[in-house]
Amino acid sequence: MGPSQPQAALPQVVLIVDDELLLARRLARALRGSVSRRIVVHSLEQAEELLGREDVDAVFVDQHLGGGERGSDFLARLATSRPGVRRVLMTDALGTGRVAAHVAITKPFSVETALSALRAK
Repeated sequence: MGPSQPQAALPQVVLIVDDELLLARRLARALRGSVSRRIVVHSLEQAEELLGREDVDAVFVDQHLGGGERGSDFLARLATSRPGVRRVLMTDALGTGRVAAHVAITKPFSVETALSALRAK
């Protein structure tokens, strides 16, 4: 048996963008103890405002936000403006907007799936 591969370090500041308040809070709570800081916002407008004044290491964003906003469009902009930020798309159906995301995960997902998404290369 060869040496095990070291796990990628988890991002320390994670932004969660989801208009479903309960799900966003549940994900933030699940990441407690694994990342230093979790920031929850409920719209892309709030996310873009926050990114104008703070640095984050990773973003979880829901594909379908209220008002017709699409998480994949936001991630495409983020890939250009902040290519070093880990991008995770949360969706009800895979295959939508995966190009700009490092990882796409299907709701509902486990804590381990969320952590694996943060570790994925």
